[in-house]
This record gives sequence, structure tokens and C-alpha cells, in this order.
Amino acid sequence: MNVLELISVILNVVFGSGLLISLLKLRQTKEQMQADIRGKELENEEKASKIVMEYVVEPLKKEMNSLRREVQRFRKAVEKIPTCPMAQECPVNVELKRKHEDSL
Repeated sequence: MNVLELISVILNVVFGSGLLISLLKLRQTKEQMQADIRGKELENEEKASKIVMEYVVEPLKKEMNSLRREVQRFRKAVEKIPTCPMAQECPVNVELKRKHEDSL
């Protein structure tokens, strides 16, 4: 007989079986509350991830796609500079060459 069983027997003798039932109900209630808490924590984590997706990830995706389109348009325009009859005096071409030389 372990200590818990001994205490249970003594308490049953002193207080009757009502205390043991109350203790079992208390334990069951505690376990149920812990399960509910775990469920709420998971629910809160789900809500938080949805909020992050909606307000952070999705807007960033849209911005990245917009930037990709703009860069692609810029590349196409820059690729056409050499075929332009005014390429030597083109202010965009001059500025791009200056920026490239400054970075070296």
C-alpha cells in the first residue's frame, strides 16, 4: 500500500467517502480545465497566424509582385538604350553609367 492509498483510507474513515469523491471530481475538473486551456492556446495560435498572413504576408507578396513587374519594365527600357539614336546623350544612360562607375 502506497502513501496515497493510506491517506485515502484514513480520510475515508475520518470524513466518509464524500471526501474521496470530491477529490476525484476536483482532479477530473483540473484535467478538463487543462485540456480546455490547451485548446484555447491552439485556437489563439491559429488566429495569430491568420492575422499575420492577412496583414503581413499577403501585403508583402503583393508589394513584391509589384516590384518585380516594375523591375522587369525597367530592364526592358534599359535594354532598348543601345538601339536609341540618342543613346550617347541619353540622360538615363549617362546616369546609369555614372552609378555603375561609382560602385566600382
